[in-house]
Amino acid sequence: MPLTTMTSSTERDLNSDSFAEDTILTDVLGNHAKVKILSALLSEANHDVNISDLARMAGVNRSTIYEHIDDLRAYDLVVQTRTTGNAKMYQINTDSPAAKALGKLEWALLNELADKEESNQIDEETGEPVP
Repeated sequence: MPLTTMTSSTERDLNSDSFAEDTILTDVLGNHAKVKILSALLSEANHDVNISDLARMAGVNRSTIYEHIDDLRAYDLVVQTRTTGNAKMYQINTDSPAAKALGKLEWALLNELADKEESNQIDEETGEPVP
C-alpha cells in the first residue's frame, strides 16, 4: 500500500487553509498536533517539507511543530532529509514499519468510508459513517 493520501499538496494551493484538519486520521484518532503533522507528512510522502510549510499544512503553529518533531523522529516516523540554507527539511519515514502501518491504516479507513458511502451507510446530517 502506498503511504500517500488521495490528494497531494502539489494538487492543492499551499497557501490555503490547513488540510490536515479534515482527514480520515484526524477524524478517527483526534485533532492532536502529532496526528495533524503525520497526516500532513503522509500527504507528501514523496516530498520533503520545511517547518513553515509543514505548520501550514498541519494547521498548527511553527512552535508546535518544533515541540513535536523530535518525538516523531524518535519513533522513527519522521526523518530529517536535508538542510536547505538554515531550513531543515522533513519527510515521513517511508522505510519505517510504523509509518507504513499508519499509511495502511489511512488507506483501510478510506476504503471503509468509500464502502459505507456506496451502501448509503453515512449519516446525512454529520457525514459520519453509521455502525
